[in-house]
Amino acid sequence: MRRILQNALVVLAAAALCAVPAADVRADDLLWPMFFGDARGTCSSPMVGVRGSPEIDWELSPGSTGRYAIGADDCLYVSTSSQQDFLRTIRPDGVLQWSVPGGGMTPAFGADGTMYSYRRGELSAYAPQTLGLLWETWGGTLGREVVVAADGTILSLCNQWGLRAFEPNGTRRWWSDNSGYGVCVVSDDGRVYCSDQYIRDRVYALDLATGDVLWTRTMPLDVSRLMVASDGTLRMTGDLTGADGVGVRALNPDGSEAWMKTYPDAYPTRGAALRADDVLCFSLLGDGAGVYALAPNGTQLWSTPLANMADRYLTVDAEGKVYGGLSGGSDPLYCLAADGDVEWIFSPAEGNAGFGNPVSIGRDGTLYLVGSGRIRAVGTNAPSATPEPMTLSLVVVGSAGVIWSRRRRREVTGG
Repeated sequence: MRRILQNALVVLAAAALCAVPAADVRADDLLWPMFFGDARGTCSSPMVGVRGSPEIDWELSPGSTGRYAIGADDCLYVSTSSQQDFLRTIRPDGVLQWSVPGGGMTPAFGADGTMYSYRRGELSAYAPQTLGLLWETWGGTLGREVVVAADGTILSLCNQWGLRAFEPNGTRRWWSDNSGYGVCVVSDDGRVYCSDQYIRDRVYALDLATGDVLWTRTMPLDVSRLMVASDGTLRMTGDLTGADGVGVRALNPDGSEAWMKTYPDAYPTRGAALRADDVLCFSLLGDGAGVYALAPNGTQLWSTPLANMADRYLTVDAEGKVYGGLSGGSDPLYCLAADGDVEWIFSPAEGNAGFGNPVSIGRDGTLYLVGSGRIRAVGTNAPSATPEPMTLSLVVVGSAGVIWSRRRRREVTGG
């Protein structure tokens, strides 16, 4: 009992330091409220990342690190890899605020600052001001993703029990028992799109209000990433079915094809992000390894070859800059300008960059890297400068520090 009281006091005291009043929380306060940055799965940040030469501001090594989100208080809420373990809150200055046993996995935040997560098999809601438990409801075993739609609907995705939708007060709205649902994204007009983790070339559209299946489509590719553009069109990337290469496809809201591009002899990655202007940025491995950008109509805007490309998530910021990771050595972090020019490649002095999650961006431009048992903040030690473009045919990664920060000149391609 004494230990329980001590834990409760720690949580309450920390909440008072790391919370904002619920009345002051607005949707635009949320920097990274869920795993893919928003319900549309765009991996797009409303902030601008670090300017100048990057450096490590602080680092924590809490052990295992799972998915994370940033609340309206600008704190990082980091889960561990087991829902029976801890949920940790870290302030923007790197102070570990509190750690709750069984606190939950896959945290996600609503527009009012309420946090939702799985807690020992229960879908739980926590108050934005006190972090007190508001409600719990059975969300299904092996819960792996929580998505909060624009209208406040909470979507709970579980390996065994399919997809469930809950009202903000915890009342279940509907239940779709298809256990094959994979990635789940939601359009602003109330359509839920899901891939299938078993039948990889299948995509579903459901009505957010009722859970009714609107349509099912079989794709010419095994879907690895889904995103919804601001106009409601669906974008996806994945392996081509029955052939070598990668496919990038866009579907209209009714399920008809808008366009598709193929990249033979390439391999897909988790790296795909939609900028605010609906330009799709994605990375490829194999033949043509690098980062690509497609206009909303599918026209290729640019491509940037990068050596040692890795299967990492991509993030885009408010200026259209792209952040991702390379392999080898210390698994460096890179930044591309909105036109594809390389801004910088950064490798920490010790260990790898340590991110298995998408990079998120703080209000001051700090980049947060979470993964490999580490939580790191990357800031800047110098004001931004605009260097002269240079020709570069090979990216060489050293052992530590900023490798280089000059830009490479590359051709803009179309078609």
